Amino acid sequence: MILIINWVFIEKTVKGWLILKDLKHLIYLENLLQNANNELITQAKSEGKICVGYLCENSPEPLLNVGNAFSVRLTAPNSGSMDIATYYMTNLLCETSRAILERAVEGGFNFADCLITPDGCTMLNRGAENIELLHAMGKDNDKFFYQYMEIPMKADENGVSLLKVQSENHILKPLHEVYGVDISQNEKDNNIDILSCSFCDNLMMYWNYALNKV
Repeated sequence: MILIINWVFIEKTVKGWLILKDLKHLIYLENLLQNANNELITQAKSEGKICVGYLCENSPEPLLNVGNAFSVRLTAPNSGSMDIATYYMTNLLCETSRAILERAVEGGFNFADCLITPDGCTMLNRGAENIELLHAMGKDNDKFFYQYMEIPMKADENGVSLLKVQSENHILKPLHEVYGVDISQNEKDNNIDILSCSFCDNLMMYWNYALNKV
């Protein structure tokens, strides 16, 4: 009797089994995205960590996660009416910025301890400014603060210098001065200065990649 092995069938079967095995984890992660204040954020807050809210992908996210701080990009899943946000802003601005403002007015972002946003997107910036003007975040938190960053438009030494200064003045210093976050050491190995030359080199590589990708 000759046994013929169908490797294609076996490969598809194994891949299907692996997908089903990981499906429950994918569903769990997907469900986390259905709520801006999900269980992971609640757990981190209960452990005394500082929640840094941000709005734009141009934010230097590694610096938002130093010490006992952790970052959360604010979103407004399952949004409905945006009448209040449209009243304060305009329907000419994108739905994302208005949905975030609407959620903030509803109190959906009061888990955050601060809001840091760069000027990479004018619409999101307008949303953040309206959130501040309406005092829509930071309820019962006297330490809550807002910071607005300027980001470089060119991937050169001046751009890196600008981003370094902006990151220090609008992320690191406020987190350290307001919440006592340790900004002197990298969270991974606890002994690398996050404002070292290697960090600047990494910024240069990041911006070269980001700008050339467009």
